[in-house]
Amino acid sequence: MVSGATRNLAGVARSGMGVARDVTRGLGVNFDLSNLVSRGTSLETTATNVTNSAFAARGKTATAGDVAATTASIRAAGDAQKLDYNRLAEGVEAFVAKSSDLEMAKKVLSELGQVARATGTDVGDLVSAAGDVSKNLDDTPDKAERLLRVMRLVAKQGAMGNVEIKDLSVYMGRLAAS
Repeated sequence: MVSGATRNLAGVARSGMGVARDVTRGLGVNFDLSNLVSRGTSLETTATNVTNSAFAARGKTATAGDVAATTASIRAAGDAQKLDYNRLAEGVEAFVAKSSDLEMAKKVLSELGQVARATGTDVGDLVSAAGDVSKNLDDTPDKAERLLRVMRLVAKQGAMGNVEIKDLSVYMGRLAAS
């Protein structure tokens, strides 16, 4: 009788664990160690590439500390806005490819993440489009705020369904110049 009760209790516990695992996976929690390692490696690789690219554009060499600062900025923005680090890193990579301004990307990243979440816009597309805008804005002390004002307006239009951010990014430079 005790053995049967133990078997039944173990079966209930296994079923409960299976349900809990399925619920957490539905919420986006992933228990697969290899997936977590590859995602972390992808973030590190992208942060290294983008930092090296930005520094090379200015004729400098990036250090391990510079890469760590970039990674920390991406992680901080992701944590603050509950966004995927890799999508943020891809956005920063596109931003820097267009504007060569890593510092500006790091400065506005969290705010752009907030705008993306509020409007339902893909954060990678929004940060990438912000690179086009940044490239065409004059270097002034309030450049970051002007960039964010433009991107809020663009994201709002995207949320209203008037335009897709990824489609608009092709024309973003011309719009920013205007």
